[in-house]
Amino acid sequence: MVAVDGWSLLSRALDQPDLESADALESVARDGASLGIRLVVPGGRELSSGRLGSLARRRLVLHLPDRGDVLAAGAPPSLVPAGAVPGRGALLPDGVLAQVALPVPAGRPSTDSCDPWRWRVVDLPASVALDDLPHAEGLVLGHSGDPDRPVVVEVDGGPWVAVGPGRSGRTTALQLLGEQLAKGGRPVLEVSSRATRLVSSSLAVIGPEEVDPFVRAVQSHEDLVVLVDDLDTLDETPLDPVLRSYASHCTRSGDVLLAASSSTAATSFRGLTATMCRSRRGLLLQPQARSDGDLLGVRVPASPRVPGRGYLVDRGVATEVQVALPARAAGQSPAATQPR
Repeated sequence: MVAVDGWSLLSRALDQPDLESADALESVARDGASLGIRLVVPGGRELSSGRLGSLARRRLVLHLPDRGDVLAAGAPPSLVPAGAVPGRGALLPDGVLAQVALPVPAGRPSTDSCDPWRWRVVDLPASVALDDLPHAEGLVLGHSGDPDRPVVVEVDGGPWVAVGPGRSGRTTALQLLGEQLAKGGRPVLEVSSRATRLVSSSLAVIGPEEVDPFVRAVQSHEDLVVLVDDLDTLDETPLDPVLRSYASHCTRSGDVLLAASSSTAATSFRGLTATMCRSRRGLLLQPQARSDGDLLGVRVPASPRVPGRGYLVDRGVATEVQVALPARAAGQSPAATQPR
């Protein structure tokens, strides 16, 4: 949490030609929520009518003598108490009357050791193995920055796409999730122009021309998981219209469609990758500009060019992650688990 006190004095200082601090605070207000950062700023008229105030998703509007200032803060005057009761105001957008609690008096014994909300943040590692992360309910995608809370992903409910440049780790992410789903008893079908299996227990690997085997697998298995590697290479192949139809089917059934594609293909308005990205759910690897997140409906800061580094995106919420390397089977060479 970033708390800024004395906004009126600070905003006057930010009116000087050097606007670097103002831009930084506006970036925190705009992008901080998706990164787990909260900005708390108290202020008066200069805050409610300024650019920073317009970025606030939640507001507590306390007593203001000028009803025009109340409207500028976004609250109907009827919600704000007419009397000047310290700490009494309207909480927006809920529209409920609130009374701010007093802080714990100085000298009271601390209970920090029992606080369930305490958490630690460390730098994301350049590489992490799935076996090195703590157990969690659901599909583990990788390291979150909190060693005790790995990033968990939900893949049901429509297409899920891992998008990034070559060697960014998109195929590794596909393999990581596919292996966990197969271990949980889900049948896995792979679609790829390469014959190499990502999941050792998958039903089969079918190519872009094999429509009939794909349809038979969908009809024969409930709760099917379909892994599509190099999705961008399947445009205008016989499987292209089939996969488009199957993507719509997955939003209504218990099937799962996971795909990996290049970030270049994702910027196109046409093609399979663009169709899949409309779900606004997936993994954005190694973005280098804020606009790179547009394909999944988010704006995110640039990410280091580290294999597996990126953002998990789910309908407008982005979480930074270092994708884990899949568990290595006995006798498997270390090179087999390198990100790709």
